[in-house]
Amino acid sequence: MLEVKMKEFNSADGYSPSESEEFMSEIMVGYFKSKLNYLKDGLLLRDSDDALVVDLQSLKEPDLNDRATMEEEAALDLKNKERIAKSLNGIDIALEKIKSGDYGYCEESGEPISVMRLDAMPATIYSIEALKKMEKANGNRPL
Repeated sequence: MLEVKMKEFNSADGYSPSESEEFMSEIMVGYFKSKLNYLKDGLLLRDSDDALVVDLQSLKEPDLNDRATMEEEAALDLKNKERIAKSLNGIDIALEKIKSGDYGYCEESGEPISVMRLDAMPATIYSIEALKKMEKANGNRPL
């Protein structure tokens, strides 16, 4: 639902980062900046499309039998908007980290986050190792 299809993202020059190259080289940072902006644009477009559908649906006079369905759809829409807002906030934080030179480093350990993880989740702030430690400390519940 909330996902922007990352498989559709291609850098302009066909570049794809790898673990074997210099971590956060200029080209790698540019790639992740482009990918984050692509994600942000996709989420903003999806949010505006969803708003249009909701606005058009609200023009209909509700049948008493449809009222519960409409309320449930409104609750789901609100949850979706909250998820989009949270995702956009994470992307904005990642873009700020790119500007400050802190992008790609785990907030818990300070170690580099794997390129593979960043490519899959460009707004992530924790390495897998740090997440495992945090979940273990939290009773093995996902964060």
